[in-house]
Amino acid sequence: MTQKELVNCSFEVVDANGQPVNTLTLSNLPVQRNYRTNIYGALLTSQVDYTIEIKPGFNEPGFDHEVVDIPAGKIMMGGQLFETIGDALAAVSGTDAELMLGEGTFILPATFNALASVSIDGAGVAKVVYPEGVANIDATGAAVTLKNVTFSTPAIAGSNFPGFSNAKTETYDNVNFVDGCLAPLCEELVIRNSTFTVNPEANLDTQYKYALSFRYRNGGKVQKGTITDTEFITHMGTAVTAYNCATDLTFEGCRFTNTFSGDALKDAQSAVVYANAQATGEFKHTLVMNNCSQTGFLGHYLSDSKLWAAKTGQMLSVTIDGVEQVQPVVTTDRKNFTLHSPAALGIIAKMVNEGYWRDGVFAADRMSGCTVKLAADIDMAGVAFTPIGVNINAYPSKHFAGTFDGQGHTISNLTASDNTSNYAAAGLFGGLVGKVSNVILRDVNISSTHYAGGIAGYVDNETGSVISDCQVIGGTITSTTELVGGSWDNGDKAGGILGYGCVNKDAVTGCHVENVTIKAYRHFAPIVGYAGTPANVTGNTAANVTLVWDGTNDYKNFGTVDNVPFGEIVGNVKGALAGNTATSITLPQ
Repeated sequence: MTQKELVNCSFEVVDANGQPVNTLTLSNLPVQRNYRTNIYGALLTSQVDYTIEIKPGFNEPGFDHEVVDIPAGKIMMGGQLFETIGDALAAVSGTDAELMLGEGTFILPATFNALASVSIDGAGVAKVVYPEGVANIDATGAAVTLKNVTFSTPAIAGSNFPGFSNAKTETYDNVNFVDGCLAPLCEELVIRNSTFTVNPEANLDTQYKYALSFRYRNGGKVQKGTITDTEFITHMGTAVTAYNCATDLTFEGCRFTNTFSGDALKDAQSAVVYANAQATGEFKHTLVMNNCSQTGFLGHYLSDSKLWAAKTGQMLSVTIDGVEQVQPVVTTDRKNFTLHSPAALGIIAKMVNEGYWRDGVFAADRMSGCTVKLAADIDMAGVAFTPIGVNINAYPSKHFAGTFDGQGHTISNLTASDNTSNYAAAGLFGGLVGKVSNVILRDVNISSTHYAGGIAGYVDNETGSVISDCQVIGGTITSTTELVGGSWDNGDKAGGILGYGCVNKDAVTGCHVENVTIKAYRHFAPIVGYAGTPANVTGNTAANVTLVWDGTNDYKNFGTVDNVPFGEIVGNVKGALAGNTATSITLPQ
């Protein structure tokens, strides 16, 4: 045990200008390493009697930093000095090792010699480097702690993920991570007051593009990670990744900064990204983020969050600042997508209308070959929505080319509009060259200056597009005339299901429209506003539909509604088209 020493000291009080006010000289003060000396008395005003109390308090929170004078390049353990971390660990007589590092750079050994705990403290002046050529340090069963150090994990041949293999816990306190990433292999991870800086030389071909990476490998299965007051600085678009693992992660007071530039990384622009997440099964994830912030992230193309995204799979649970989150879009193979929230429709619309970045490659495939399914009823009340497939701009259009299956679910309170001059197309879909089935729209508000339909505004000719077994119940569908080149035009082709289409290979079949008001200048009807001849419109029903003629700008000089083209099923066939049923249709007056 360290012996007590008697020392002399003085206590000087100065004013705001730095001028001495009082000086108190104290003689023969007893001090002892790792013990706290308390001095009591009226030290500021007069020299009076004082009381000294010696307490072993340095091991209490807030007083646990031992000031030890360690020579540069040396390691102290148990009062002895060593040249290397390996030498110190080899000299441990028990199962626990506590090392203090002097100033300098120190290389970790390939094994922790089956110790129960290893603590390495660099006092803020030491750098610890992962050993070259070692894929994983053997730390089986150990509680590993690094604190007050700079930790470097440079690229290692044969391993993109250096770590402490099979460690019980990994704790990092006030650690500056540089050069590479951290890939924990422990059961439980704790990071406090630290900084991750991704090496600017990292690229898409290496896992070092991430600051922190979780995955099953070499027996490492992190069950729980808690990261607090830590900053992540990256230039590759994602700071933290979790792949094929079951890790519950909590981030408290963390900051994520993306310094990237360029378009090729836009698909990974959320701070925390998961791959192969599972709500049930082997790779379940829960994520909690409180008081976290991000700068420079754009948001993954499947996410409406810049803080987190599931690249593939579905999260078990996500809570951001105490609010439970619903993952909007889920995909397992990037060909099959399920929609879980109102935000999901907007995400699909953006993918079709604007294209999207996927693994560094820009995709403008309009989801050709993809299947999109509704996983739940969706209420779009108060949600801004742009039709899936807008801005036709020319004929033929090339828009949503996949398959949309509503699986019998309902989309309520959908408001969709388009006023693109001469090419406007509004509905759940604007332009469609794919297939839509089994979706119910309830209480719609669809408006356009040309093509308007509950399910779709416009279907390209002979693309094999099929709308089947869909329903539109309640609401309004409106096509309003517009000035085109100085003359009135359009305000036409409005239908409860489809505005324009059904030419040869294209079809509307088995659909139902009820309690809907459809208003237009010409070619409007309960099912299809304008269809090819012969119309491929079969097995549809319409009930309690009101048709309204808007003759405000009578550019065709119809004069009266008697000359207006409209119909009870199709807008270019006055009566009920054979093979379809229309009841209680209120015709325009």
